[in-house]
Amino acid sequence: MPDTDEKVCFVIAPIGEPESSTRERSDLVLDHIIQPALDPYGYKAVRADNIDRPGIITTQVIQHVLDAPLVIADLTERNPNVFYELAIRHITKKPFIQIIQEGEGIPFDVAATRIIHVDHSHLGRAAEAREKIKAQIESLEANPEDLETPISTSVDLQRLRQSDAPQDRLLMESISALIRMELSNLAELVNVRGNVTEQEIHSAVNEAVTRFRPLEERPLRRSIRAVRTIAHEGEHMYGFLVLLSLFRERAPWVYELGMEAYRKALESEHRDAEKVFQELLRSIDLTSDILPRDLVSLKGDLHMQFETINLPF
Repeated sequence: MPDTDEKVCFVIAPIGEPESSTRERSDLVLDHIIQPALDPYGYKAVRADNIDRPGIITTQVIQHVLDAPLVIADLTERNPNVFYELAIRHITKKPFIQIIQEGEGIPFDVAATRIIHVDHSHLGRAAEAREKIKAQIESLEANPEDLETPISTSVDLQRLRQSDAPQDRLLMESISALIRMELSNLAELVNVRGNVTEQEIHSAVNEAVTRFRPLEERPLRRSIRAVRTIAHEGEHMYGFLVLLSLFRERAPWVYELGMEAYRKALESEHRDAEKVFQELLRSIDLTSDILPRDLVSLKGDLHMQFETINLPF
């Protein structure tokens, strides 16, 4: 990596030969869209042809792809080298932004990942692209844990499939059920409209997968989003338990009270179940100073799900 105090944003792009139209466009996008968008955040754009250190250029490019704090990949012209380097960046699960020339079709394999359309020949569109790049930089720096890639998704799902943990199997079953539902919706589209696009198929499956991401090794806020989805869209008898699972490691006293309330509800001891559940809510209030704020925010969700299994009170 270059010896500089500036943060490096490595730009993966089709460069082309000197004097070629590809090189001219790449230079204009770099100079008038990418670098101006990076300036407020202290990044310096570096492209493969800007690397001036001695050594094997391919090795240095890969090193930048692996190590740079930020990567911007220009998918215009569907250059094979660009996609190869982007795939490596996807594996690292480090911040990246994807752009493509306005009017070009979005490649199928990255269709479900956010892509910014750019037009260097139109001042208004260029300014709009700069603002979108800035917005993504701010989002990535504020919430780096939110970054997901097609490759990390596949790895997470494979980990789920191989897990012996009951909660992982339940999550995998939920994913499969939602995928079947999304594909059923696509089949209905075919019946009504007579066709369905490749991108619609990919987007439907991706929507199903991303809504039920594995919870392990992920920040609490992201886990809660996934769990809330499962709890509110799954069968009601599981919703309360799914929400309660978030407390097991971080607040076992809440988890144990919840399990006791659940058992009493199933045994139709509704008044006792309600008393225990009220103790659960009080325990959250009493320990709210030491609990993550996101867990405390689940009180309302817990109450809603508990009511569905403890009727009549």
